[in-house]
Amino acid sequence: MEDQLIGIHILVVCYLSLYGFLTKKSLWDYVYLFIVYATMLHWTFNNGECYISLRYKQLENPNYIAGQDRRPELMVVFPEYAIYIRIFQIIQAFIVLVSVYFVYTRNHISSILYLPILILMLLYIARHELFVDCYSQPSCILYEKVIQYCLIVYGIYLVWQLT
Repeated sequence: MEDQLIGIHILVVCYLSLYGFLTKKSLWDYVYLFIVYATMLHWTFNNGECYISLRYKQLENPNYIAGQDRRPELMVVFPEYAIYIRIFQIIQAFIVLVSVYFVYTRNHISSILYLPILILMLLYIARHELFVDCYSQPSCILYEKVIQYCLIVYGIYLVWQLT
């Protein structure tokens, strides 16, 4: 089961990273943008962990609590490649940013609607660099809660603008 979760996670990461580069404008763009938004929002509820990573770690350790070990499951499985996995994560995060930007602009969505999410994505990525052991620091927890509430307000704003 753990191997399957890693495979699913790699597929999701590839989808989020490459969608804007490999597809043409379509109604699926809006599904993609919703998935990116929902992914970011759910990270804030799981102490910075993707549900797939969280599930993997809970299968390995049933007593695992979200945020207890910030390493992605690939680093847990392949600790000797941790530096390469971290470099890949940073590059992948910026590729997702560019992919999201491409999808917003090819759909002629106003920058007023897409700049907030891009800024929040950058701030969330920066969280990993600003706080070494995030969940043992109250300032990091506050930082994440601010991003969480901003994402919720952004979602409400989008619904209001699009209706």
